[in-house]
Amino acid sequence: MKLKRPNTAASNLDLEIPGCSYAVVPTTLDGQYQQLVEMTKQDIVLNTEPTLCYLCDATTSVGLGVILADCLHTFCKGCLTGSLLQADTVRCPYPGGRYECVGNLEDRELVALLSPNDYRALMERQIAAILEPSGTSAEVKKSASVLASDLDLLVVMTDASVVPNPESFECPICFVPYQPYEGVILRDCFHCFCRDCLVGSIKHADDVVVKCPFKDNDSNCESLIQDREIRSLLSDEEYNAYLGKSLQKAESSAGKSAFHCKTPDCIGWCLVEEDAPWFDCPVCQANNCLRCKALHVGMDCEEYQDRLSGNFENRRSERAMQSLVATGEGMLCPKCKIMLTKIAGCDFIKCSVCKTEVCWATRGFRWGPAGPGDNSGGCRCKVNGIMCHPSCKNCH
Repeated sequence: MKLKRPNTAASNLDLEIPGCSYAVVPTTLDGQYQQLVEMTKQDIVLNTEPTLCYLCDATTSVGLGVILADCLHTFCKGCLTGSLLQADTVRCPYPGGRYECVGNLEDRELVALLSPNDYRALMERQIAAILEPSGTSAEVKKSASVLASDLDLLVVMTDASVVPNPESFECPICFVPYQPYEGVILRDCFHCFCRDCLVGSIKHADDVVVKCPFKDNDSNCESLIQDREIRSLLSDEEYNAYLGKSLQKAESSAGKSAFHCKTPDCIGWCLVEEDAPWFDCPVCQANNCLRCKALHVGMDCEEYQDRLSGNFENRRSERAMQSLVATGEGMLCPKCKIMLTKIAGCDFIKCSVCKTEVCWATRGFRWGPAGPGDNSGGCRCKVNGIMCHPSCKNCH
């Protein structure tokens, strides 16, 4: 596979590693870089800027350094490959023996960096190291040919994302014979399959919890394929499809308690908590209103419901009038209820519709039921020398 690096401040660079796929990602910003590495599940991840090799302490040129997906430590390709050729574990070799890194090389990284023979030799050394405790006599030392009774110890102690078969076997699904390290031993049940059959079983499983596909005349295996095995066996596209199916299955199982993001084609959802007003989707970052079960950015729930019912303009006008009354900028005519406003002048105003004389200071009638001059009701301003309101301007 050949990949041409996009134009950057540096010159273009053609990179080629036969037999493997890889991604090139930036290394400057830790947060963005971590996100890119998590999203990029190619065989190996190469550096796009000069980086320090933790084995030889030399600066590695662009495209010649490998960043391990599990721990993000960087090495030049030659040093990392050379370390694997001598190693008896798939642990990260950081940094030259001075400290111990708990990260592991993923199986796809091992396959990309090593030839088939070198990969086989590393698996043999790892299994031999697991089954050969220090201090044992020569008579009990074992080679990579593992007895069935040793499998439990092998699976528990192996750091690799998948456990390769140490002996030849016939796949119980396709019935094709395979050589050592060409298949996978499942950690939960020790059943062994070829990679293609396992991948097919995972991709076509009806449930998100994938069971071991082993069957015999009496029963089916009830053990589960672990997520670390699924992640290692599937490609990036296949694993994303598997996660999508998992989300759909979990959502359907949640029933009415589940709320699906209202962004079209978004797979995000949540379990609705009582009285929770909002759901911020972690997939598309949309702000979902749980009360309206909709997206209404820039509108509150009342405005959205008005728009939904087709009464938006009327309700907007009504809210505008309510706002004028609440702030004192307007009032409703005490007789016909039309909105009245006053820019300046005295407190005496006359309704433009029903011609009723109104007192702006008291927000009520100026005169009593008999009309102008009737001091039996209304604001009774200046009757017995008393003003109708503390803010009365004494002009009516």
